[in-house]
Amino acid sequence: MNFPIIASKSKDMKIIAGLAFFLSMSSISFGQLDYAKILGDTASKPNDKKFNIALQVGAGTRTGVFLERERENNRDFNRRLNYGFHLEFQPTYFIKSNWGVGLVANMYCAQSTGNYEMTNDQNPDIVIRKSTQTDAILFVGPALVGRYEYEKFRLQYSVAGGVQAYGSEMKWDEPSAGKSYKTQVMAATWSVGANLHIGYQVMEGLHVFLSPAYYFGLVNRAEFKAVNDEKMTRNLKGEDRIDLSRFSLGLGASYSF
Repeated sequence: MNFPIIASKSKDMKIIAGLAFFLSMSSISFGQLDYAKILGDTASKPNDKKFNIALQVGAGTRTGVFLERERENNRDFNRRLNYGFHLEFQPTYFIKSNWGVGLVANMYCAQSTGNYEMTNDQNPDIVIRKSTQTDAILFVGPALVGRYEYEKFRLQYSVAGGVQAYGSEMKWDEPSAGKSYKTQVMAATWSVGANLHIGYQVMEGLHVFLSPAYYFGLVNRAEFKAVNDEKMTRNLKGEDRIDLSRFSLGLGASYSF
């Protein structure tokens, strides 16, 4: 059985690493600015709350090329995996009033159901099966965080580096045999990302916010599990690499104490 391999194109890793370094330094530099001196009497008093917990939900989209490279008729099936659900949790400890360190944990999940063209070693003819594929991406990593507050408004920005784990499972029924089958793909890779919280205070310590975010990750090695539970590990090169890069937009709430 052919495994669904996702073609991908991505930017040079050196560019991403350089961008992550630049954003990290920017977060620290802007966090050390004295906004009271810059804005005079219009600046808000420094926030003396050390801890902040933020939770958000939203939608995400994969930004890599997400097409089944072997068969054109499977492209619509895979495009539905290109848009999914986004969930993120971020606790932060502020060392200074406007910069600190935290942890970012987020998840992307998408599912597609429809006809999928398949072949196998015993039967090279194309067979169409109604299939369901579920993809999940999990990012976890430490972050540098900066924040700026003006009256009831808050701008918080984070740069994170960590690991993205990827899991994909495809299931389908074989009517002639009266059985169900599945294949799986599992992988992990280093990742960098950034998010922005544009918030408004609704009560003391509580903000609601809009959050755009982007995370980059590229898989060069993955484990595949066949219908007979046989496992194999493949080194992926060029367009065979699995691009986990994604953009998300979420709505959330944060509490400072």
